Amino acid sequence: MIVGSKETLDIEQAYITNQADGSFNPYLIEAISAARRGVRVRILLDSYYYNTEGPRDNDEMVQSINSLASEEHLPLEARLADLEAAHIEKIHNKGVIADGRKVLVSSINWNDNSPRFNRETGVIIEHEGVGDYFTRVFDNDWRDSEARGKTGPDWVKIRYALLVLLVLGILAYVRKKTRF
Repeated sequence: MIVGSKETLDIEQAYITNQADGSFNPYLIEAISAARRGVRVRILLDSYYYNTEGPRDNDEMVQSINSLASEEHLPLEARLADLEAAHIEKIHNKGVIADGRKVLVSSINWNDNSPRFNRETGVIIEHEGVGDYFTRVFDNDWRDSEARGKTGPDWVKIRYALLVLLVLGILAYVRKKTRF
């Protein structure tokens, strides 16, 4: 489905991880290849804290994809979903929309483990009405995530930092008071 896309490819995933050897995920490689053929590729990934707090997760993946797109001048962009703006708790989707007509709905995570070792399922629906529905949903999530995917602050990290500073301030105050 990704290989056969001609005009657009919209991908919404809970997460995308690279292979154990550090190379790009094979599904992501095909999406990048599509962009190199001139297909407009948009990738939306979950921003729930456990998909952005590690050293190699969705925020770094978005950065990596966008850097490659910039270097090669590709019609490719990745964003983190703005969950608050979309009024959802997290992205759990494993979906692809090709050319606004073919829709993959699946349980297959884009990681090294899922397609190799798990019993996964997926269905490709080729129907203009179904494609239109899923494209509208994707477009809404994409629009809601516009600012976050570019340079928006990570409010979860900022809140934790402020909490740590508050606790340190209280500890310093208590220590100073108990000295006298």
